[in-house]
Amino acid sequence: MTRQETHEVDSRHDSPARRLAGPAASSTIAAVWVLLTFWRPTATFHFAPLLVTVAWPYASRSQLGRATTRAEATGAVAGGAAVSLLATLALALAGHLDGPTFWESPDAPFEAVLMTGIGVLWGLRVTTRRREGAMLANEGVSDQQR
Repeated sequence: MTRQETHEVDSRHDSPARRLAGPAASSTIAAVWVLLTFWRPTATFHFAPLLVTVAWPYASRSQLGRATTRAEATGAVAGGAAVSLLATLALALAGHLDGPTFWESPDAPFEAVLMTGIGVLWGLRVTTRRREGAMLANEGVSDQQR
């Protein structure tokens, strides 16, 4: 593939709709998490912060169809973590993170921040992965084949 062909492929992958996939994924999962906590305020949805954090980098990577650069990976992971921490803060202030915790940690907001940290590490792994695998089965498939 020539340099010009590579640039054309990259520019097709950088369309605005593709760039919004990550924020849309994280925001949607965060909204579902918030709705669930209003439905069951004493329940703790332990993995929600992790899913919110990882959704942005995973969706971004799957839309690009290639491993991301360090700057792209950092931006995606930071965006997912920001959405997760904002949802955690809003739920904690509303009193909807009062349920039990996994590790007998001080409280559920602490656990949510811990899960966000795990999500950051996982998100960095997802976005910088160089080889194909089950995680991104359609990676390397051209737009014409999709």
